[in-house]
Amino acid sequence: MPYKSGECTGCAELFNILDSFLQTSGWERVYSLVDSNNTRYVCIWCSEGDGHDKIYIQGRLDTKDNSSIVLDGIAGFDKTLEFWEQPGSIQQWNKCDYETYSNSKIPVLTLVNKEKFYYWIFVNEFRVVVVARLSTVYESCYLGFLKPFASERQYAYPMYVAGSGVLNGPKFNENVQGSFVYPSDGSGYLRKSDGNWEELTVRYPTVKPQEIGTLFPYNTNNKDLITNYKEYDAIAQDNFLLFPIFVQLTDTTGVQGLMYDVYWVSGTRDLDAERIFTYNNESYIVFDTKDYRGANTYFCVKMK
Repeated sequence: MPYKSGECTGCAELFNILDSFLQTSGWERVYSLVDSNNTRYVCIWCSEGDGHDKIYIQGRLDTKDNSSIVLDGIAGFDKTLEFWEQPGSIQQWNKCDYETYSNSKIPVLTLVNKEKFYYWIFVNEFRVVVVARLSTVYESCYLGFLKPFASERQYAYPMYVAGSGVLNGPKFNENVQGSFVYPSDGSGYLRKSDGNWEELTVRYPTVKPQEIGTLFPYNTNNKDLITNYKEYDAIAQDNFLLFPIFVQLTDTTGVQGLMYDVYWVSGTRDLDAERIFTYNNESYIVFDTKDYRGANTYFCVKMK
């Protein structure tokens, strides 16, 4: 799984870096728009996925202030349609008016304009994860397919689109969500096998497990699970417990899928963001949600 990290200045630069990195990591840009200043502000990317189900994702720079990237997933690409009316998109499903932003319940990765920050981008053929650190605050998004809980060929792949905030909602650093593991108020959606989108609610700090769309194990409100400590080395602790992150509906359909190579991680008493540890000869890097530093706010991404 390719990954890239570095420093950039502003959300527009990150958008261009993401566009370039996706194209060098097996994705194809099938659509884009450039403004009068030659700034690329809309992209639709396509990946072959498993070879049977292509995946289409969309990013758009919020040109009102260039401080957010609007996130979407689509079922296919139609070159005769505008980007906001592509088939199966959240914008089309939510009837978002691009000119007036009348429906704000669209996920965004909310960052800053013309200020430096550090970023990480993780890409495979099914999804992209972006994490940004602004001072000591972490913002992140997940955009793409889930690993289906059912047989891959039995149903269409479920898609998860979640950012760190909502279009027309509070911007960085006023946004409460901060991460794709804490979607609320329209910052995260699941596209089910029937093609409809379901809004997810995992509201920080106290999650209500009975919400129709939720994430396990974050909905357990964990406060006690810690690492298995190494008695012979009290400093270099790396006995972390990893749980796959389940995207689930609490109605009759149940678990929809797992996030690809993204895990809930224990050990917050000894864990710090950006820690890299090894498990079964695989490397993982740890991130927090914003700067919450809680027992239930960390996640890790597999590095290859």
